[in-house]
Formats: sequence, C-alpha cells, structure tokens
Amino acid sequence: MSDLQDIKLLLSEQLDLIKTLYLKVLQLEEKSNQKIPQQMSQLYKNQLEIEQMISKQSGDQ
Repeated sequence: MSDLQDIKLLLSEQLDLIKTLYLKVLQLEEKSNQKIPQQMSQLYKNQLEIEQMISKQSGDQ
C-alpha cells in the first residue's frame, strides 16, 4: 500500500471519528442549550478540507 493510500485511510477513519464526536456534541448542545466551542466546528471543517485536498491529489495521479 502506498503512503498516499495509508494517509487517505487514516484520514477517513479520523473523519469518521470526528463526525461521530461532532454529532454527539451537537446533541449535547441541544439538550443543554449551550453553544459548541467554535474549535469543534472548525476541527470538523478543517478535516473535511484536508480530505478533499487528498482526494483531488490522488485523482490527479
């Protein structure tokens, strides 16, 4: 397996974890009427951007 494939696999696993965490935090937010820390939303967005960049690069090869 190439390094790029390893990276893509790890990123998708990480993204799945972050998505799950993000959704749980959203549920908590609704129950407690408190706002999610901005960092959590940003982490999720950053992870999506990274995955899109990797997908584009691997598509170019």
